[in-house]
Amino acid sequence: MLAPGTLGYKDLSAKFAFDAARSNGFLDAAGWTERGTDSIRRKDGRKLEINIYVDVYDNTSKQLYQLVQWQLKNIGLQLNIKETDYSSYPTVSSDISVGLRRNGWPSEDPYTLTVSYLSTLGDRFRLKGEDKKLEQLLADHVTAVDPERRAELLGELQDYLIDNVYAIPLLEDSQVFVLRPNVKGFGQTRSYPWFYNTWLDA
Repeated sequence: MLAPGTLGYKDLSAKFAFDAARSNGFLDAAGWTERGTDSIRRKDGRKLEINIYVDVYDNTSKQLYQLVQWQLKNIGLQLNIKETDYSSYPTVSSDISVGLRRNGWPSEDPYTLTVSYLSTLGDRFRLKGEDKKLEQLLADHVTAVDPERRAELLGELQDYLIDNVYAIPLLEDSQVFVLRPNVKGFGQTRSYPWFYNTWLDA
């Protein structure tokens, strides 16, 4: 949920490791046992499908979704990849018919989680404050003054997001900067290039 090096980062990779047999077991137990000629699961005549819109702010998202689409089809789930324009994306990607949405922003501080998901701020899960436990976790780490206590609270928050399937981490963004030899003083924060002290050596 947070990138390595960020305050409160917790390695949760074991929680969402790929396990097709386990996934198939969950879907079978939930009653999605019928299969169509397209290999997609069905239940009471309904296809097991999820809609997602290509993230207009990330030019690699379509290829990423196509990979996920292929992986999900292997367990009988159809991912419908839709596209739209910049002006429509915030509205259509938040529609109730959309089951997945990519969220991710470079940030120096985990406060981004609170800005994005607290019901009085971004409310990107569209829960309207119904999950009181989540609301508390999103608020508590912001007011913690001790860094160790805040990191502990952030760990609890990340566990809760994964355990309740509010989020599925897919990737860790990386940035590469290539400089000419005469560029001096260039720096990089965890999120952005830092040009404040940059200068050119003649």
